[in-house]
Amino acid sequence: MLRKGDGYVGLLVDDIVSIVSHTDEQLLPMPMVNGQAGMLAHCINRRASDREDVTVISTEALFADPYMAHLAKGHHDLYLVGEENTHRTEVRSKPSRETWLIFKLDRLMAVRIEQVVEIVESHGALVRPPGAPSHVCGVVNDGRSLTTVIDLRTLYGMEATESLDNPKILVVQHNGQRYGLTVASVESIVGIEPGAKIRIPSLVANHLDPELRKDLHEVIDSPEHGSVLLLDVLSLMQRLTE
Repeated sequence: MLRKGDGYVGLLVDDIVSIVSHTDEQLLPMPMVNGQAGMLAHCINRRASDREDVTVISTEALFADPYMAHLAKGHHDLYLVGEENTHRTEVRSKPSRETWLIFKLDRLMAVRIEQVVEIVESHGALVRPPGAPSHVCGVVNDGRSLTTVIDLRTLYGMEATESLDNPKILVVQHNGQRYGLTVASVESIVGIEPGAKIRIPSLVANHLDPELRKDLHEVIDSPEHGSVLLLDVLSLMQRLTE
């Protein structure tokens, strides 16, 4: 979902693959394409890391497109004019929705989307520091920063798996320190009403691994995914930093 002012545009996609960060040097201008003038803004060059380049859509051009503007105004006039004041009052009275990224470990879990810097494929070129604890897979140097990769399954006392089809690393950052959290897969991005979060009962929490219990306090019941555990990434990063 893209938003500019009071306007919204939803892009229907096949899948959520990753969240990508880049440097200014990696952002290259996009040549003009017939019928798409201005829509494709830039290209992120990732050849140095042996990854595919990423084409960036210009949201400014998307919202400025005459057809999109005509469509948005038509929908506004058709559906919202009569209910606009009521709708705005309701929006003001409701707490803002939170956006969470759902991933899979041995069960479905989620983290706040703003806590994730990027999502990358599982990285093989790891350097493991001597004396590192068992849950530290190693350190990755991508030329811009160092990322300590954490094996969440080991940290949280879960059984190891033989192989994963499409493992991912969620990169989070705290006090200048970057951590990569290994997960089995990225499932989806969902909006959650704050009131939908449920405190995990003590009876259930007492059966969790002690390390997991430190970072897990709430759960939601998603119509699409069922029960999803909400991971407190700030708590996790503070403990890792210490």
